[in-house]
Amino acid sequence: MTIQVVALIGFLVLIGWLISNTAQNLSDLGKEPSFRFLSEPAGYDINQRLIDYNNQHSHFRAAIAGILNTLLVAALGCIAATVLGVLIGVLRLSKNWLVSRLMAIYVEIFRNVPVLLWIVFIMAILIESLPHPKEFRGDPPNSSMWLFDSLAFSNQGVFIPRIVPASYFWVLVLVVICSTLGIRYLRKRAARIQEQTGQRPKTLLASLGLVVVPFGLAFLAVSAVTTQRQQAYIAGGGVTGLIPCRPLRKRRALSLIATLVVTRPR
Repeated sequence: MTIQVVALIGFLVLIGWLISNTAQNLSDLGKEPSFRFLSEPAGYDINQRLIDYNNQHSHFRAAIAGILNTLLVAALGCIAATVLGVLIGVLRLSKNWLVSRLMAIYVEIFRNVPVLLWIVFIMAILIESLPHPKEFRGDPPNSSMWLFDSLAFSNQGVFIPRIVPASYFWVLVLVVICSTLGIRYLRKRAARIQEQTGQRPKTLLASLGLVVVPFGLAFLAVSAVTTQRQQAYIAGGGVTGLIPCRPLRKRRALSLIATLVVTRPR
């Protein structure tokens, strides 16, 4: 009990010293401890954001944007960790010796090494090995994008195409809806046959065909009638202020039906 009291007193003394030291440093700089800075312009950009934000917005709005990004990453991380953890746990119990041992090694490595070390290690590799966003500028640029110039991996993030509804976007939406209805019909038909015969027909390949074939045909058809203005819009980067992309070749499917706009890093 005495040790706990001494530890509590020491902790309170440390907190008091930190507060006093902070107040003294702020006084030496001619600043007062307040939160008025939250209403001042931030002066910096946030690339990934869920709300409207620019460098003229306040520090408070920047903090809200950062909190929302944190919540998004946390939610996606929980989902990905759950799926990956269940999958690896099941594979570790596999009767296949090789799969079981590989999953055991994976679990032991990631469980016994602190997460902070993994974060520092991976970030160090990414920062040192990946190019700076400025490397994607120029003609020709020093670094090239991947997957038909639609993905850019930099040391400040991964930049991917974003969906922008255009003139023919409704065609893709209609195809997706029809494919979904077709898949539901196949499943109901398979269930009805199973009730009658006791055997359920396979619907996986037919379902994939209902998704891939109509969507691919619609993709090519709409790409063929994409206007020159829309193609120039995409080839120019899609939005004023973005780094111009290299011209597209012969209405390649990369034009993404004037729907996906290739955005290069700022």
